[in-house]
Amino acid sequence: MLGRCFDYRILVAMSRHEQPAVLSALRYFVQQQLMDEERGGRYCFRHALTREAILDDLIAPERERLHACAAEVLSRQPNTDRVDLAHHLLAAGHWDEAVPVALEAAAEAVADKAYADAAHLYTRIVDHVEDRCQRADVLSRLGKAHFFAGETRRGQRYLEEGIALLDAQAFCAADSGANSLPASWDATSDSVAARAAVVLRARQFVLLKSVGKPGGTAKE
Repeated sequence: MLGRCFDYRILVAMSRHEQPAVLSALRYFVQQQLMDEERGGRYCFRHALTREAILDDLIAPERERLHACAAEVLSRQPNTDRVDLAHHLLAAGHWDEAVPVALEAAAEAVADKAYADAAHLYTRIVDHVEDRCQRADVLSRLGKAHFFAGETRRGQRYLEEGIALLDAQAFCAADSGANSLPASWDATSDSVAARAAVVLRARQFVLLKSVGKPGGTAKE
């Protein structure tokens, strides 16, 4: 549940057993050559198939419960990797908590130019973002991540979907106080939603145009 390698202190906190009992179990796994002991209190399954066999014995509710427990423990640890935390929250089905954490993790991945990892995270959460403006933003980020990961066609598809959603959201903003549609938006409008939609749509459209050009390139 914690991956192929893990910190035994996290396992103790998750198991809710006394530390000697957990260490005894780990010692048995090491003696049976199922695990290797690493520095700093970390243990690793020697073979991925061993871990997979253990996971296969769990039914879905058990896996969700353990992922939720892992997320709870990791959220209390200093310097917890946001990708790991997002993974457990998503696997536990805790979408309200998972979405903001996954967005942070994806932003970190983009900053590290790990665009494929960012695209994976955005894909996991996009269907669980209820706010239309935020969902349009996630679709835009997903499209951009795919584009910079070399998947141009897939990136263009998500960008187009994000633009379409922004157009629909702009109509809602217009009905609630905006003076016009984004194409002829009045800069004096007091609608924050309209302003946000216009800026975001413009950013998406510029990137989409660069994606669509034969031989064109886009810059971050």
